[in-house]
Amino acid sequence: MELKKFKGPKSIELIRAQCLLQQLVCDSTLFDQEKSDYIIVFSPKAPEAKVFYTDVNGRFFGRNDRGYEFTSEFPLDGTDWFDALLAFFNEPLPAGYVTVATESQAGLPAVVVNATPVGAELVEA
Repeated sequence: MELKKFKGPKSIELIRAQCLLQQLVCDSTLFDQEKSDYIIVFSPKAPEAKVFYTDVNGRFFGRNDRGYEFTSEFPLDGTDWFDALLAFFNEPLPAGYVTVATESQAGLPAVVVNATPVGAELVEA
């Protein structure tokens, strides 16, 4: 199993700021006016490719520019475009930390069960 390199989901405010910096569209109409948990992120160059994201649990789903439907529930780690989505929507771990996943959480993207400094001794609880 590959270790994930994320602390947890980014806030909606941080995603909005990233969208501005990267010239992406952040449609938060449902979030702002109808109290939905989701925002929609897409590129003006490829408006058919949209990602729905919630910071409640960090989950996202959508369709890429080739029409491939995806969800964070079915990780595609190692795929460049999916890894970019993971990095876009999740806070990185501080340098020198690794994640430790449990059986029930193995395979889920962007889940940190325990962030441990590299070289630290793991103690069973």
